[in-house]
Amino acid sequence: MMKTNEELKRDVIDELNWEPTVIDGSVTQNDNFKIEVSVVNGVVTLDGEVDSYAKKWSAYRAVGRIVGVKEVVDNTKVKLPDYFKLADEEIRREALHAIELNVSIPHDRVDVKVLNGSLTLTGEVDWAYQREAAKEIIYHLKGVGWVDDQITIKPVEPVDLKAKIESAFRRNALVDSNRIGVEIQGGEVILRGSVQSWAEKEEALRIVWAARGVSQIDDHILINSLAEA
Repeated sequence: MMKTNEELKRDVIDELNWEPTVIDGSVTQNDNFKIEVSVVNGVVTLDGEVDSYAKKWSAYRAVGRIVGVKEVVDNTKVKLPDYFKLADEEIRREALHAIELNVSIPHDRVDVKVLNGSLTLTGEVDWAYQREAAKEIIYHLKGVGWVDDQITIKPVEPVDLKAKIESAFRRNALVDSNRIGVEIQGGEVILRGSVQSWAEKEEALRIVWAARGVSQIDDHILINSLAEA
């Protein structure tokens, strides 16, 4: 049975109140709540304010796990309390130090710029997981109000890329490989088809990014609607 907009909204609010990295009064059901939720035909929009970038990211990820969500539009703003604020120079120093300590990241190839609490990540890495690791570290640092990811992935000549991705899809219990088509144009992977949830789509994208030689994904995967007006 398809969910109505109100049913899906209720599920979103419940999930946000359940997720420990988001709760502490950030989501309520009255006009004063910090994260406001609206739903139209499976598209969930988040508005309002949160007190850290980590919370903004956690809310976005939590909503994507819910059955019936076709898309998440995150318009929440980060309003840092005074005790979370740091000088730009200190934020950059802490960010570079955190990246250097992470064995997954080639720290000598990633740089950080900071302006008024907004961070820009630049550089070139070999794998998408290295880029994701850098972002995850930055998201949870004190003083971060915004993150702009400009890290690129070093291009390499892909070998049997289509076959490797399709094989990885078949091995994965969370992805229906029969519903996703794969096309290759150099290092670009074009995905077409449909999935049952936002979470399944995210898992499919994660699998593709794990393949050596992928520099870009052209995503045309549709999510079957489980919500109605």
